[in-house]
Amino acid sequence: MIHEYDRRFYIGGSDIDKYVMTKNQNTKGWQSWWAQKCGLAEHEHYANSAMRTGTMLEHSILKTWDESIEWDGQIIYRPLMLRINYDGWKDGIIYEVKCHRQLTEWSWERYRGQLICQAWVYETMAEELGLPEFKEIHILEYAFDPEEESTVYDRETAENGEIPILRDRINDITIPYRHRQFKGIRSRLKPLAKQLKRIAPEEQHGEETVEHILK
Repeated sequence: MIHEYDRRFYIGGSDIDKYVMTKNQNTKGWQSWWAQKCGLAEHEHYANSAMRTGTMLEHSILKTWDESIEWDGQIIYRPLMLRINYDGWKDGIIYEVKCHRQLTEWSWERYRGQLICQAWVYETMAEELGLPEFKEIHILEYAFDPEEESTVYDRETAENGEIPILRDRINDITIPYRHRQFKGIRSRLKPLAKQLKRIAPEEQHGEETVEHILK
């Protein structure tokens, strides 16, 4: 639940599948996204009812699954101008929460690039950042019901993970990952990162280093 709407000059995990890996960069959607990344247009933050519900339930899902999971991490990997958010992690295991409406078609495959990117950045930088060695990446899938979607949750209650969640409705999915899977993503990222470094203000890219930010 990282509330960061300034997405300029960095590429996030959620950008990988929809924009970085697309073969067609001539669409209106791609051009709009790239203009925002380059600081030429305001970021268009969009969240429908289902997305808002998922955001509000995120901490409670993590806490219900395992109270010792840490929340809201971010690694900035400047060589590729990546700013990767992490919902949760514990002992080298990354947890990504994905929520959707009950009885709707859903598959983790649509997030494959995001998950590979999250795993690769963590795995690559764990030792330098003093993090536990990477083990696995998991999705905690949660199908919320109409009542949960229609409920107006108090922000503090949501951020503290105090919304009641039925643990048996959380589906823990272990995602298959190999380090070499990032190769194709890296090849697409490199030209984009090169352009972003050229136009980003110096304080945005700085040294060719990484940093670990915890909320």
